[in-house]
Amino acid sequence: MGQGTIQLIQLISGFCLINWLTKDAYATFTLVMAIQSMTSVLVELTVSQSLTALIGSKIDDAKVVGRYVAACRFYRDRMLIVGSVVVLFVFLLIAPKYGWTDGLWFLLWLSVVVTLVFQARSGIYGPIFLLKRDLVSVYRIGISSGIVRFLLLIGAYFFGVLSAPLALMYGALQACMSGWASKELTKNDLVNPLPKTELTFEKKGILSQSVPRMPSTIFYAFEGQVAIFLISFFGTTSGIAEIGALSRLGMLFLIFEQTGSVLIIPYFAKMEASRVKIMSLLFIAGAILFFFASSAFAYLLPEPLLFVLGDGYQHLKFEIFLIISASGVRVMTMVILSVCMARKYIFPWFSIIDVVPLLIVMALGFALVDLSQLSNVLYLTLAMAVTKMLSTVFILFVGMRRETGAIRMQPN
Repeated sequence: MGQGTIQLIQLISGFCLINWLTKDAYATFTLVMAIQSMTSVLVELTVSQSLTALIGSKIDDAKVVGRYVAACRFYRDRMLIVGSVVVLFVFLLIAPKYGWTDGLWFLLWLSVVVTLVFQARSGIYGPIFLLKRDLVSVYRIGISSGIVRFLLLIGAYFFGVLSAPLALMYGALQACMSGWASKELTKNDLVNPLPKTELTFEKKGILSQSVPRMPSTIFYAFEGQVAIFLISFFGTTSGIAEIGALSRLGMLFLIFEQTGSVLIIPYFAKMEASRVKIMSLLFIAGAILFFFASSAFAYLLPEPLLFVLGDGYQHLKFEIFLIISASGVRVMTMVILSVCMARKYIFPWFSIIDVVPLLIVMALGFALVDLSQLSNVLYLTLAMAVTKMLSTVFILFVGMRRETGAIRMQPN
């Protein structure tokens, strides 16, 4: 219920922005959000995500939790500095193309940096809530910050001052609220180590879980926004707004995708090895049924989805089916990858299996497809989503075989 409320607030806010902003303004909002989303992944590189598996059953030991959090912050703070500088040069580079004045591009850059800083805080302290099974606090933070942002958007629209930069700054404020609250509500669950405390063991643990996935994570930082970047390069400003609006429909699936980190990962992390296979199959079967149901709805009855997009987007019927299908495939991938992360199926060759097939699909798409057409970009996006899912299935299969073999080798 709580997670659904958070996503509902985000959905309503997103669809209101589609209808309230002009196409040019929404194109700016979409492009900046794509840059922010990509950078957010690059300054995370699964470092915070590794805390859930590494802390695990030791969640009640405040000193252990504090040491892992401190080690995580060591890496996150440095990556944030590098990421902020890189994004600064990105905005300087693209500002002339989109007519962003000096004041405008700086404000857009600032909104991205502030958001990244406080998202990092939420990411670092979030695993504590999950392992403590304190989802109520997670929901309260998400709902309260989301409501504040939505009310500010309504006020700006009512007074006729709503713009892309203002909408982005409200998003940064929401991130500030969430990051601050996450840190405050978990301060009693950890003991910060003294300055200059040796954290070699914890840092190695984080790197052992993060480094094998870093190449694929870096790749997916771009891949996740590839449709927007392709349209911005090959297409038009109107195309950027349209792909941004369609991407908002993908937010309908966020509640299912985030279930991976909120429920599935902690659930499988504590599960006995003998139950992993059957429970994984049950979860995957449910995701497959969900995919077929959602895709069929989008194909047979797109009108409700067109309605929420508003004027200017009514010609995107088949494009809606493509984006919903790709989102459904990602839900299946999320379920499988969540099991892999929880069971530590992170092998040295992880990134090769994860990335190389996608690179092949992307290369074929770039060579054979007219990427100035929105539908063709969406076809490529769907093909990439399917390829990613198949690669993840292979990793899960290998991980299960190895874990089952390890159980059999244990003495009675």
